[in-house]
Amino acid sequence: KQWYQRRVRAGGLAGMLPTEGQAQPISSLNPYQNKWLIKARVTKKSDIRTWSNARGEGKLFSMDLCDESGEIRCTGFGESVDKFFNVIEQGKVYFISRCTLKTANKQYTAIKNDYEMTMNNDTSITMAEDDTSVPEVPMNFTDIADLDKVEPNGFVDIVGIATQVGDVQNLTSKQGRELTKRDIKIQDKSGAAVCPKNFWVSM
Repeated sequence: KQWYQRRVRAGGLAGMLPTEGQAQPISSLNPYQNKWLIKARVTKKSDIRTWSNARGEGKLFSMDLCDESGEIRCTGFGESVDKFFNVIEQGKVYFISRCTLKTANKQYTAIKNDYEMTMNNDTSITMAEDDTSVPEVPMNFTDIADLDKVEPNGFVDIVGIATQVGDVQNLTSKQGRELTKRDIKIQDKSGAAVCPKNFWVSM
């Protein structure tokens, strides 16, 4: 099986494109692999964030990726921000390879993966043709009746019917931001119901 196909334009060889057959599932990635390639959709792309402290200055951005098997966070620092930020579009599908894989810091992400990626000088990111088999939003639904089995402060996806809807409340945060809050009660096919805490809505 060929590892790459050629893209030729007027003027000669324009580059080497990954092929569909190379891509492996996100769920199979681990730090002990040297060569890998994924085909994933960018479900979320952050703004550029900067910092300055005694050790120096820096900048970063991150993006959440998903395929049929799962999801993973990918972060770029410094030169990677300059190289990739303006070419990556939220919602598009990309072939991605040669990032550094490391254990995820669960304190800063709700992504359900034990690992996360960091871009480096060798990272390759190439736009792929859109593919409906690559989901736009990864979901792993939990029955409301099983919420007591979820680790405290963990994140879950639920789907159900709003059986009670409270009035809209307008509040002001300690920082002076205007917020809109509405209390609701959700019931699902398990027969159990839950009232989400701190359910904030945009009006």
